Amino acid sequence: MAFGHALPAPAPAGPIPDISGRWRLLFGTGTKIRAFQYIPVKEDFVLDAASRTLALESAIGPFEFFIRGVMAAWRPEVGALDFQFTKVDIHFAGNKVWEVTPKTKPKTYTFFHVGTDLACARSSSGGVALLVK
Repeated sequence: MAFGHALPAPAPAGPIPDISGRWRLLFGTGTKIRAFQYIPVKEDFVLDAASRTLALESAIGPFEFFIRGVMAAWRPEVGALDFQFTKVDIHFAGNKVWEVTPKTKPKTYTFFHVGTDLACARSSSGGVALLVK
């Protein structure tokens, strides 16, 4: 395999347990812009399977980003979460300064490991995420 090509996600050993909760992104890959491979940003992926909603909440300096969306499907037998982001709120110094409805494509995160406090997933865009509760 050539360097730089994405590997497929490993198959889960069995059904993946419930993924609901607040997951802190520890490490992620996927962007094609090398300068942005690592940015020291606090980022939580918040999943609520009961209400079928999710959020990506990020903070860098005085800026906070709240990216909200909906779960189209959770397929625990293969660890696949299908979702789409539908709303973005940007705050500066605690005040909301911008709201937008983005034009995003549906995404899939394939979780190949979910433990009580550690999860690993591959994004349909090619990146990999390591998350902790």
